[in-house]
Amino acid sequence: MQRVGSTNCYLPWGKFMRDAKSGRGYLWMDLVRGLAIVLVIAWHAQAIPALNGYEVPRWLVELNTFFLPFRMPTLMFLSGMLLPRSLTKGTLRYYMGKLRYVGWPYVIWAAIFLGVFSGIQAMLNPRSSIATDYLWFLFFIGCYYCIAPVFKSCLIGFFQY
Repeated sequence: MQRVGSTNCYLPWGKFMRDAKSGRGYLWMDLVRGLAIVLVIAWHAQAIPALNGYEVPRWLVELNTFFLPFRMPTLMFLSGMLLPRSLTKGTLRYYMGKLRYVGWPYVIWAAIFLGVFSGIQAMLNPRSSIATDYLWFLFFIGCYYCIAPVFKSCLIGFFQY
């Protein structure tokens, strides 16, 4: 088991987590995340042409249908696995990191997406910039990260051994 931060929070997956001192990731998490990203790309490779009226190979449609319940839940789950350690950094540092690595990219990409596909008028309407199409994942992971500190004692207690 691995001790997390300055608390008595131990994670059951121990050595498989990211090593904060060396900054190295662990192979299994990187492989699973990479596979989930490839599955997301495969979905987009099938969905976008189909939405534009192009014929898509049936095997690709079936493959995507099979993996539908795994792609995004896997990415969310992996993000959640890293949350207890992130919560030990202190509230200000935690929120600044989430703003820098989730919030800011969302704002930039939403502005680009809306500017290219919807025009300036859509950018002025808040309803068009919330969970915008392909950016829904960043929006919702940002929402989850915003409320996570409220449940910090539950999360840390859950992983304490």
